[in-house]
Amino acid sequence: MRKRSVAIFFVSLLAFFGTYLYGQNIIAGLASDNDKISGDTLGEGNVIEQNVEDEYVFALFGVDRKESEEDNQRTDTIMVCKLNFESGNLDILSVPRDTMVEINGEDHKINAAHAYGGSQGSVKALRDLLGVDIDYYMEVSFDAVRDITEAMGGVEIDVPVEIDVPQAGVHIDKGFNVLKGEEALQYVRARYPFGGSDDARIANQHYFLKTLMDQILSPSNITKIPQFIEIFKKDVRTNLPMQEMLKHTGDLKNFSSEKMNSYTVPGYYDDSSGISWYIADEDGLKEIVDKVFVDYKLEESYRSPQTY
Repeated sequence: MRKRSVAIFFVSLLAFFGTYLYGQNIIAGLASDNDKISGDTLGEGNVIEQNVEDEYVFALFGVDRKESEEDNQRTDTIMVCKLNFESGNLDILSVPRDTMVEINGEDHKINAAHAYGGSQGSVKALRDLLGVDIDYYMEVSFDAVRDITEAMGGVEIDVPVEIDVPQAGVHIDKGFNVLKGEEALQYVRARYPFGGSDDARIANQHYFLKTLMDQILSPSNITKIPQFIEIFKKDVRTNLPMQEMLKHTGDLKNFSSEKMNSYTVPGYYDDSSGISWYIADEDGLKEIVDKVFVDYKLEESYRSPQTY
């Protein structure tokens, strides 16, 4: 059964926090593909650089590595995140996996970009869709969701409706629950208990993230950092500059769930062709980009339909 979960973002947060707190000596062992994406591969004349001091914009992709160890798989989770260490603000833009984009001269769902070009292809597709200068990525295996949740001893969530997934052996009662492993995965991937739409599922996952953030930052999780690091090394690939990010150790106190802002690419579903497409609302998307990513807007010359 494929696991679909926007909530894998919390793995990246734990990776950051664990890296800072555990120290410089673990940097060499992190599963980081720093040479996998270079500036020119993302656009002619592009330079990978930090546009705003103390701030990072990166794409987050969730993949099921059980399906394949290679890059020829679709992404089940696509997000663009802006993390500011000085202010403690965290902005997350979720991109529905069915969003229509052009690849190799044909219409495709954006989650197929990874199948054509790996993380590099997915970053290119996002740059073209959003018009945002995204240079960094983090690719997280779904195994990390289960492993991190188990390492934390569970995550306490106020579940608004009963969730029953007999094929996975999971039943979650309405109300406060401490979700572990498979329960957390089933909670964040549930659609039908929340109205059946992917929009409702994404909104529910954003709530999960905000609830989870404060639990991640609790003192009780500090002792579990060595476990988090091992999970990170096994299940995360990234080209984020970890050496530079270590300099922000003292800024962790700035973060809280109250400073986390979540958005979803606006649009609508169209299945008139027999395929369920998500069509982005260009005007609504421009408003979000102007609000959240104004310092990262690309010139039109850097945007073009992707070929792989």
